[in-house]
Amino acid sequence: MGQHMENVFIAWSGNYELATCVAAQLEKRGFHAIVGGGAPHDMYIGVQVQTQMNACAYAVILAQKKPDITDHAEFSDNVMFEWGYLISRLPSKNVFVFLIDTGERELPSDLIGSWIIPVERGEADNEELSLDIANQFEIEIQSLDKLEILSRWKEMKSAIKRHEARRRYSDYEIAQFSLFSLKSAYYHDEMPSFYQALSNMSTATGTLGAVIELTQAIASIFINTANLARPLEIEDYFELTTALSQPFEDRVEEDDLRQWAQILRYDAISLCNIMVASGESEEEKAFYYEESLTWGRKTLEAIEANIAETPENEFFADLMKSYQYRNQAKAYHELGEVDEAKECLTLAVKNRERFYFQYRRAYPEDSVLRSKLSQEYYLSLLESAKYEDNPLERRKIVATVKKLMRSWKEDFERQQALFEMVRKAYDALTV
Repeated sequence: MGQHMENVFIAWSGNYELATCVAAQLEKRGFHAIVGGGAPHDMYIGVQVQTQMNACAYAVILAQKKPDITDHAEFSDNVMFEWGYLISRLPSKNVFVFLIDTGERELPSDLIGSWIIPVERGEADNEELSLDIANQFEIEIQSLDKLEILSRWKEMKSAIKRHEARRRYSDYEIAQFSLFSLKSAYYHDEMPSFYQALSNMSTATGTLGAVIELTQAIASIFINTANLARPLEIEDYFELTTALSQPFEDRVEEDDLRQWAQILRYDAISLCNIMVASGESEEEKAFYYEESLTWGRKTLEAIEANIAETPENEFFADLMKSYQYRNQAKAYHELGEVDEAKECLTLAVKNRERFYFQYRRAYPEDSVLRSKLSQEYYLSLLESAKYEDNPLERRKIVATVKKLMRSWKEDFERQQALFEMVRKAYDALTV
């Protein structure tokens, strides 16, 4: 795992030596650990502690009950204040509570629901216990689930917009929100406002700065093509491919995020070539399609390498592979290589199907994205049908999509009828 250099506040309750050991372990892992307050003999630390907590993106609470309490968990007043303050200020997933020799059932009901894990000291000394705590913390804050980021578009957009004014999330989290919300911005047709939100963080440096620059470059492809509805102008092509030739990922510190920065950069260069080719002369088209295939192969190789190392990325990888295979199919088709085009479309359908049904199971409440993904999946089915040799299979695909199109048409007509009612009511009040 790469170096985060994020601030981590450590709250302690009668275990100052353990807190300092945990801080030392976190420092070894590249975090900046801040042990709350000072040594136990310090008298006035209220303002100091609040300042410390406000400066942190994560918190570790070492909750150890008072030694004279046996039948329930009772902690020092200081740690209770810090615990409450932290869970009100930070996202719940950024607050890690370790119950030292205390069961979760002993907690007051209003504290249950945070990220909590009981830790039995046993024969372990502070060094050994702090090692276990630091290891668990590091595991838990590794890469966020990419499908979850896709599903929480409004929250992600808000976090990005407000990051400079209110830092509720770490720079590392905002970097992930930015890079993996690209598809959400595309699906919701909000790429220009997404780009502007990123521009408000243009002074960011390090990992976040690199990710913002890369994300803006990719977003520009969608903006300059009206969400891929028109060809990319040659002037924009040269500007964007020059920008995307920079290895942004070399400035990204965390391994998985660095790999995906590279994957999405390669994929964007491939997409630039696809989008410019359709607007160029016949002699030049072949060059751009070949370039798209070259970068597309690099994209797929990088994806497979990432999945081998991080299998939990499999479903997000399906989404990216589905786009890449579809683009490759278009390039092969334009180059007259029918067998290759057919094979790529088959793979595009396979990957889109896997991603669509997985997303539908995992996020049934996200009707907007489910609808978009459904349309893309059935579009890929239709595109593959033209290469289908079996007439019965072709008719089956056409019949399935025809039924869906009927329901989409009914939904559209209902929306149109509602719009007309609103328009008439508006006209009646304004004439």
